[in-house]
Amino acid sequence: KARMCWEIKAKWHAIDEDAEEERKALILAAETYVKEAESRVPEYLVTAIIYTEAIEAFRRIGGMQKRVEQLHKILLEHEKLAEANMKKVSIGPIDVSEAVREAKEAVSGKTLYDALFALALMGTPPKLTDLRDQVDRYLNEFPIQYLASRTTVNEMGKVVARWPDVFSNDSEEQAQAISAEMWREAINWQEVRAVSAIEPARHQINLEHRVRINDLLPIVSNNPFVPPNHELIYARGLHAGLTGDFLVAAHLLILQWESSIRYLLVSRSV
Repeated sequence: KARMCWEIKAKWHAIDEDAEEERKALILAAETYVKEAESRVPEYLVTAIIYTEAIEAFRRIGGMQKRVEQLHKILLEHEKLAEANMKKVSIGPIDVSEAVREAKEAVSGKTLYDALFALALMGTPPKLTDLRDQVDRYLNEFPIQYLASRTTVNEMGKVVARWPDVFSNDSEEQAQAISAEMWREAINWQEVRAVSAIEPARHQINLEHRVRINDLLPIVSNNPFVPPNHELIYARGLHAGLTGDFLVAAHLLILQWESSIRYLLVSRSV
């Protein structure tokens, strides 16, 4: 209530073209965020969000760098405390035994190359239209879950992203929110697919075949997606992934992916 009153006061001063009084009112309005955060200790995840809003309010006023720096130090402390106080939320087990069985059968009893081909076909992602339909269905059937504001934090407790409001009156923000929800559904699909199909199939291939780096060179040689002289790097990256060394696989293949996209574009005069 106090913040609303100070903001209304600032607007009246703006109409009256009294910049000094408008600025004073805006500063007092921004300070209400600080008071609100202080009143919510020790709910550090909440206070971190409020301090972020306070910092943004002072930045918009301008000329408040010293106050911004003070609040930023407090924000970093609360983000660390928030991370320390977070609790894991668990749900019951999901039965994927049938999917695991089908994945193993899809690659079992095949030559190495046929098994790898079957493995590659397990990763077909959902269509954009399907993701949008799923989000629309959730919005209609379970709207309550989208009413609370949501943030994403990293391992240090620092807020790295905020979810747009899916019920916003701003059409652009609403579109961004729906896109974010589609991304989340795609990530969920990817995680489930990895556990229920990709990993069981990969494990089965390793049970039946002793995969070597040289075994993968025919796949990447004269491949339009693999730039010349990058074949061995691709083969080593794929071999690392197949044998479960995902740290090496990620470091090799992510950079090669970028190189391949560039190679494809250049080869088509883009």
